[in-house]
Amino acid sequence: MLELSIIIVHYRNPALLKMCLNSIYNDPPRRDFEVIVIDSQSIRESQDLMRESFPQAKLIISAENTGYAHGVNIGLIEARGRFIMILNYDTILIPEALDKLCDFISQRPDIGLIGPQLLNIDGTIQQSYFKYYTPMTIVARRLWLGGFW
Repeated sequence: MLELSIIIVHYRNPALLKMCLNSIYNDPPRRDFEVIVIDSQSIRESQDLMRESFPQAKLIISAENTGYAHGVNIGLIEARGRFIMILNYDTILIPEALDKLCDFISQRPDIGLIGPQLLNIDGTIQQSYFKYYTPMTIVARRLWLGGFW
């Protein structure tokens, strides 16, 4: 059985997609894996990039941009891996990241979902969570209290 499916929903930025895919293929996981790229509202440059530089990845071309969640669902239907990584196309993986994630979740059958630590380009932690706004927060931010809230 295939161990890992990496699903990437892409929208019209082949330069970022190339960096993302290079970070996967330049330091591939030690497990059998597949990469599925859903190219929303596909353009020729993205198709050429995939065909010329990443023919081993599965490219699914969508003529329309039907949204991120729909693209992920298309990828999930195609995925054959035991583990599934949903990866944004503007992400650059650090070496061994995929192996460490798969190792961790393999050792913990009680866990069904994990989210990796996000880092900024300078290595500082990128916040991947936030408190949802309440109606009062929205009002306060539009008034002079916004600087203190």
